Amino acid sequence: VTNPGAVSSSPLAFSITDAGFVSLTFDDGYSSAYNNGVPILDAAGLKCTFYVVAHFVGNTDDGYVTVEQLQTMAKNGHEIGNHTQTHPYLSTVSPEQLVAETSGAEQDLKNWGFDAATFSYPYDDFGTGEGGAVVNAVIAAGVRGARDSDYAGYNNATSYPFLLDAMPSESDLGTDNVDTVTGWIQTAVTNKMWVIILWHHVDEAGNPYNV
Repeated sequence: VTNPGAVSSSPLAFSITDAGFVSLTFDDGYSSAYNNGVPILDAAGLKCTFYVVAHFVGNTDDGYVTVEQLQTMAKNGHEIGNHTQTHPYLSTVSPEQLVAETSGAEQDLKNWGFDAATFSYPYDDFGTGEGGAVVNAVIAAGVRGARDSDYAGYNNATSYPFLLDAMPSESDLGTDNVDTVTGWIQTAVTNKMWVIILWHHVDEAGNPYNV
């Protein structure tokens, strides 16, 4: 910790596990999440991370948000996150495309006025994990952390920040209900862990990724 003066202090120990933590996230940048989900959070004074696929932004015919809508979200205090340029399986692309999907997407967001602090892996594909090409490319993009999209569990002080777990709430998994989500939150609070809740579409009847 650097003090205002000329002398730096000793490092200060800290822990994120003195209380439970909950993060609210949306993947892909769907307009239904923007139109039907985010206003609920705004009314409650809660903030989310809205992970967007950079090259899908502005494609309103296929149901994605616009840059202007993302800027409105950011002004309201929400984070705009990096979810690649084209949403591929990252372990299958060339080294050049891997850089484009991670660092290139980060630059796309910066060009729109956003500095994404976190990343979301499409299809839960993080390659071979810690030390592998996919995770290293995400780190090189300059983000501070990254999360998967698996029904995997909770995070704690020992979790690797570039392989954080998420809990998806969606109809095809039977997790699109208040009791399930409340249970995740209560477990995180009771055990002083961190749960990252993942949504996709909001109020789109018949969509398997809907809530």
